Amino acid sequence: MSNLTSMRARVLSALAVTTLVAAIVTPAGATFPFPANGNPYDRPSDPAKRHSAALTDGPDRAPARAMLKGTGFTDEDLAKPLIGVATTWIETMPCNLNQRALAQHVKRGIRDAGGTPMEFNTISVSDGVSMGTDGMRASLISREVIADSIELVARGHLFDGLVCLV
Repeated sequence: MSNLTSMRARVLSALAVTTLVAAIVTPAGATFPFPANGNPYDRPSDPAKRHSAALTDGPDRAPARAMLKGTGFTDEDLAKPLIGVATTWIETMPCNLNQRALAQHVKRGIRDAGGTPMEFNTISVSDGVSMGTDGMRASLISREVIADSIELVARGHLFDGLVCLV
């Protein structure tokens, strides 16, 4: 048996065991450990989850939900529209230093409106600090990188909305 065939056999065997264990541990129709009102994924998806439903809803998205739960989100959080909160917080200049504090207010407003905020950061270069040095050459380029990185995160995480603090 070749190494590739042997590896495939081990992978298929592991998948079969995983499937069997999942079937034993989670019988069909089980709602444990979800609250009395049931699993939020048994309910129809919130219409405001135009994009994020593809990321979080359904049994096949359990691995994605597990990753998000590892950062502190709950099933109830993930059943709501996901709203990205982008900041360019950095300690190298005073103009961006307060963005993490501002983001907390934005996130509270998103929660109050029925969404789930997800904060993320991107780069920032200060032309004021770097003026007159070779670092100034990075300032204009950084604006494209900031826009591109925010768009990339928003698309990659299928956010339903986006608030940018730049």
